[in-house]
Amino acid sequence: MANKDLYVYTVKVDKDGNTEMYDETGKVDAPENWVCYLLVGLIGCMAGTAQSVLSKMRIDYEKVVVNGKLYMVDGKIRYSDRIDCSMSLEGSELLDPGTKERIAEITEKYCTVSVTIKSNPKITLSME
Repeated sequence: MANKDLYVYTVKVDKDGNTEMYDETGKVDAPENWVCYLLVGLIGCMAGTAQSVLSKMRIDYEKVVVNGKLYMVDGKIRYSDRIDCSMSLEGSELLDPGTKERIAEITEKYCTVSVTIKSNPKITLSME
């Protein structure tokens, strides 16, 4: 696994659930390493949650696009201390800033992965 300080991925999901994933180099079939699976899992969950939110708000769109940047911390043990995400819609009407903010708030609140990460769950490992 490369020791990068920043991982950037984008997930695009259309109304039918077809998903495309991109990294800095272009379209990819899978994340480059295990750390990136965390990022892609988060932004993929946000895209799926946003689909439900948009449906309930009766907002038409072609694709939900979620971009995520996972920042690594240097040190003896490397970990991520921040993930910045942004969301946009392709093929949608123009939305006012208040509506965009509300969609983002609701999406983050109900995204299972986002809620789990924010809860900082205790993780244990045993070997049998």
